Amino acid sequence: MSPIIGGIKMEYPIIVGGGVCKTPTSILPYMKPNLAIGAIETGSYTPLQRDGNQGTLAWPTDYQEVLEAQFGLNSYGMPNCGFDEALSLFQKQHLQHLKPVLINIAGFSVEDYLEGANTFGKNPEIFAGIVANAGCPNAHDGKTIPIAYDLDTCDRILDAIGGLDLHVPFWWKESPTITRSQLSQLEQHLPHVDFYHAPVVDDAFLYEKAELLKQYPFIRAVIYSNTLGNCIYRNTDGKTVTTPNDGKAGLSGSVMKDISSVLIQFMRPLLPDTIDLIHSGGILTGEDVVDCLGWAKAVQCTSGPFWYGDGPRFFANLVSESEALQEHLFKDLT
Repeated sequence: MSPIIGGIKMEYPIIVGGGVCKTPTSILPYMKPNLAIGAIETGSYTPLQRDGNQGTLAWPTDYQEVLEAQFGLNSYGMPNCGFDEALSLFQKQHLQHLKPVLINIAGFSVEDYLEGANTFGKNPEIFAGIVANAGCPNAHDGKTIPIAYDLDTCDRILDAIGGLDLHVPFWWKESPTITRSQLSQLEQHLPHVDFYHAPVVDDAFLYEKAELLKQYPFIRAVIYSNTLGNCIYRNTDGKTVTTPNDGKAGLSGSVMKDISSVLIQFMRPLLPDTIDLIHSGGILTGEDVVDCLGWAKAVQCTSGPFWYGDGPRFFANLVSESEALQEHLFKDLT
């Protein structure tokens, strides 16, 4: 029997993470029935079309380098076609999706998120669920930190969406909220990365966030987490490896696995069982999947398919190269 994850029936607890499929058509290669994928998240989409940033937007370009460095950086600036065009393109596909599709919405105000939920939340024949992405480092209007760090704005967004008659489950995506002590450990682990501008929280913040999320029973899942924003890495000549925003970019890769794991294990006892927790960050092997399913209901893979170059092949290899994952996924068939 397929599990229900965040209110959505999925054959497997493995999800294509937001940022891999940035367009409606890019989900199609992941629909192959032989891929052990439970759902596909597409986006982020914003109210209006965005061209994204210009310049050098990601580092490195080679997947093996990402593995060796244990991290990668990107600063794409959320290029997308906008809410209305995205809905129109999905409607024109006329496809009975073989796998559930979650649509990731982002914005710069309460009104933006309300518009996104209104636009996509009443089309259950197309979308299995909505993910409100409060954790994107690009989702701010002149600020240096994502909306997820602003408790008041999060509260107003959720309060507004709670007044809608959504026809699909609602998910919430968080930032990697790390404390000063966690940041110090990260600085020791990656001493060549500049974390000076990376956002941190005090010990009370996560308790306050948990109390906020508990107020909204329509939240079916929370994703931990997006990239760690405002991180800088420089070449030997002193120039930043990415160029927008003075070199500040979102950090992802294997180093994020422990950050998301600590967050989930901390938040699980603070949140009601009606909210499923989804691990996103540092999932690069089948062993990573099995490990993280020890504390999360499902996992998302973003960095792996993003840098691998052939996303569907990444997911196929995830299973074929891991006996532990094969046993976990197919134990009921043996």
